[in-house]
Amino acid sequence: MAPPRRAAGVLDRVIGDRMIGGAAAMVVPFSVLSPAALVEEVYFRGFLLNKLRQTAGFWRANLVSSALFGLIHVPGWITLGRFATPFVAVDLVSLVVLGMLLGWAMRLTGSL
Repeated sequence: MAPPRRAAGVLDRVIGDRMIGGAAAMVVPFSVLSPAALVEEVYFRGFLLNKLRQTAGFWRANLVSSALFGLIHVPGWITLGRFATPFVAVDLVSLVVLGMLLGWAMRLTGSL
């Protein structure tokens, strides 16, 4: 059990908000591998990005779909009471950048 606590400690120091705790070893992989993440990928990259790309070009479509990807997380942050923290802006920008990278990866590979 020492490695998960150590990993959580490292994440707490990197992020600095002390909200990760000892659950990080389970929460982070579950969040990334969850069915919700798969549905988000199929919708935002598989459907929305491809539809927007038909009229706006790839990079504009990628930016719009990535921004919407980030914005769908706001209601969850409000519900959890995290919307008032200064980390919301960092989280939002991080999700938009992640969306842009995933869209670019999809373009390079031709696959989700």
